[in-house]
Amino acid sequence: MDMDLGVIYENMEPKNRKPAGPQSQNPDEAQNRKRSRGLVVITVCLGIVCVFLVFALLVLYVFLTGERDQLLQNITSMKEHELETKFYNLTKELKEMFSGRYFLSSEEKNWTDSRRFCKDWGGTLIIIETEEEQRFISSLVDGSVWIGLSDTDKEGNMKWVDNTPLTNSFWNPGEPTDHGNNEDCVVISEFSNTFMNWNDLPCSWKNKCICEK
Repeated sequence: MDMDLGVIYENMEPKNRKPAGPQSQNPDEAQNRKRSRGLVVITVCLGIVCVFLVFALLVLYVFLTGERDQLLQNITSMKEHELETKFYNLTKELKEMFSGRYFLSSEEKNWTDSRRFCKDWGGTLIIIETEEEQRFISSLVDGSVWIGLSDTDKEGNMKWVDNTPLTNSFWNPGEPTDHGNNEDCVVISEFSNTFMNWNDLPCSWKNKCICEK
């Protein structure tokens, strides 16, 4: 009996055979892949955010540093300006005070001629009675200058030119010495760096002098 071989072959095929094609994926594996892609996206986003934050911090740092430097510069300029103003005003006051009350000679004379010079100027050789005045005068003079103090009348009895006795003294350490029994007139000495700078010298020596009204 003749049979169609194609029919027989079809009848022999399993009834539940699935058509050829890609096999279905495991649900867990698909879920893991989705999670991995999500993590990658999140990581990239976080990286971008971090880069942005770093850039923002750098910009902020540069800005704040510039503001700080400008502020410090302004403060420094203000301080320098204030100091310059105060120094100018103080210098002006000192000059006015010095020119109005005191006069420093430009020529060197002996003590007697210096006393006469101050009298011709309308004043006297300076009489220093306080530490404040002594410090002030010491800061203004350069070198040795005669002041109105001597013991020409009686050795060891120092008096000012107005005949008032010496009360506050500012002798250089070791002075007065009356070396050779011939040092009877007093100068502010150039050999001292402090306000304790009086020294007795022979009255015949020539020095500049400082007068006061």
